[in-house]
Amino acid sequence: MYQTGRFIVWRDSVCNFYLRKSGVPDTKGRVGKYKYRIEVEDMKLDGYKVYDVLPMEASGAKATVAGGNSTQGVASTVVGVESGRYDLAVNYYDQAIRNSTWEVY
Repeated sequence: MYQTGRFIVWRDSVCNFYLRKSGVPDTKGRVGKYKYRIEVEDMKLDGYKVYDVLPMEASGAKATVAGGNSTQGVASTVVGVESGRYDLAVNYYDQAIRNSTWEVY
């Protein structure tokens, strides 16, 4: 599942790159249309700060990092979908020490 999540992010990044360069969308019409994707920088953040990243196609050119002397933070959001049962995919990347934990409530 890990590789599938990373593939989706990179597929979208590549499609966005070529759309920006050529003006030609992908044949599936996916570019820029992520109905249920929620980026962490769009969430309510406590203990995190948002910063710009390169390449700009990756994750909307934004990332977050725990700010200050704390190594903990909370990112929260309300998902505006009809009540029901859903599959949830979380793509989380830790580049610093590769020793992070997270929970979903």
